[in-house]
Amino acid sequence: MTDPSDLSDYETKIYVNVEEYGCHVTSVFDPNGDEPAFSYSAGFPVSVGQPDVIVFGLDTKLMHSMVNSLYRQCTSGLVMNDGTMVDDLIDGFGCILRTVDPSRITRDYFNSAMWLHKREFGTSMSAAYQICWPSADKGIFPWESEASEFLKHCQPAFYETQVGTA
Repeated sequence: MTDPSDLSDYETKIYVNVEEYGCHVTSVFDPNGDEPAFSYSAGFPVSVGQPDVIVFGLDTKLMHSMVNSLYRQCTSGLVMNDGTMVDDLIDGFGCILRTVDPSRITRDYFNSAMWLHKREFGTSMSAAYQICWPSADKGIFPWESEASEFLKHCQPAFYETQVGTA
């Protein structure tokens, strides 16, 4: 870990959380309620040598718990890949990890993770995974043709290239 003497209180908190818990989780919500809330990790590359993760559209406490649970599974040998099914993140449902398109790794969604990655590794963050959850009624994922518009809105498709950036 780098010298913490030049860090803000928030940056110090990130380091403390990564050291103590393996990652720092940031939760963000739209005060107007137009955009889905999301939570993302900072520190997976430092603690488990795997990309950071993001999850959208659920209660922030639940999303925070999901990120921490995924971290614990990584410490027990889970290797994340696109399409990996992960159990025990939400009671009764398996979630699927999807590779985040690099065009979607922006400060608006990964600010703390990008900062920590640059500080620790000297390079820009270029990889992340999105934790995708199924609909409670039918177990449909947002990329499936049967997915409702609500499910798609709750979970922006960060595994797809942003229009106008490819």
